[in-house]
Amino acid sequence: MIFVRGDFIMKKFINIVFIFLCIFIFSSCKINLNCVGQIKQRTLTKEETNVLKLMGLDDKSKIYDYNVDKGAKAIYVNLYFLDENLKWENNGGIGANLDSFKGTIGILKDESERLQVSLEEKNGISMFKSNSDLYLDADKKIRSIWWNDKADIEHEKEIPLAIQVITKSTKVMSFSGENFYEPERLKGHDAVIALTVKFSKNEIE
Repeated sequence: MIFVRGDFIMKKFINIVFIFLCIFIFSSCKINLNCVGQIKQRTLTKEETNVLKLMGLDDKSKIYDYNVDKGAKAIYVNLYFLDENLKWENNGGIGANLDSFKGTIGILKDESERLQVSLEEKNGISMFKSNSDLYLDADKKIRSIWWNDKADIEHEKEIPLAIQVITKSTKVMSFSGENFYEPERLKGHDAVIALTVKFSKNEIE
């Protein structure tokens, strides 16, 4: 009788663990059948926050951590600006083959609001900055930025991590990451910059 009861308890425990595992998977991907991972802002420790404050960077930097499945072979981090036809035009970026299924992207705003992006990869850290021409007289204009908290990863889909608006207008309409896919809703500004990340099933040759 003891053996039977112990066996029953073990089976019940396994079932409970399985249920919690399913809940975790589905909640992290929001029941998205195309989801292959997640990228989200890092929750900084108190020590990390204090270091950033000491350097005056606590409100100027973001760190994103990602986890992705084995099907992802390459990562691309791109900057775009919205042209006069309300089309996204590439403004530079980084591409690298993945040697790990998790990694880190760092983003820093400098004094002129330019975005500097760092990508941690196998051979070290690669960096690039947005084009300075996009920020002419930016200090005399209203500047607003939206940051993504977290997002599901899908192969070949560009995910906006940040959208930046620079305008002479006295007010800026609210905007979010969804506007990356509906750029016409971002019209009427002097400059609109988007920072995205994409994971591909194809290696960079």
